[in-house]
Amino acid sequence: MKKTAIALLLSTFAATSFAQGFSGELLISKTDFDQDGFSDSATMLGLRGSYEFSETISGELSYTSGEMDDTKIDFSTLTLGAKFSHAVSDVASINARLGFGSWEAEGNGGSVDGTDLYYGIGGQYSFNEKAYAGLEYIMMDADDTDVSALTLSIGYKF
Repeated sequence: MKKTAIALLLSTFAATSFAQGFSGELLISKTDFDQDGFSDSATMLGLRGSYEFSETISGELSYTSGEMDDTKIDFSTLTLGAKFSHAVSDVASINARLGFGSWEAEGNGGSVDGTDLYYGIGGQYSFNEKAYAGLEYIMMDADDTDVSALTLSIGYKF
């Protein structure tokens, strides 16, 4: 019984130690903006860094920016949040994201900015122990403008 408990404890420690660490991601997203009578979209590019505290919880910091297609307004976000993951196989997981996004829209002779809650769902596929890709759908309400983004990410664990 003692040997089983020690083996279980050591395997749990090894799995947790392996899961912890830094990762970096390149992001590309199709972002839609909708407000009463206003609709536009943008292709956004960005970077995200994260630290995996355990196999299920990570802290994240990201920056994205792009120009709206029709109005030519520059839109950028800086987000700080958490990712909650659940493995569905050895190579795939589903996740939920929650955090705060500081955003700025600039153009047409003026600018607006704010900080709002964002949330989303997604999935991730691991190619090996280091490289992975993800797809996620993120939503935020930025000053009564519904912002939603479908994002493809390519990442590497350090």
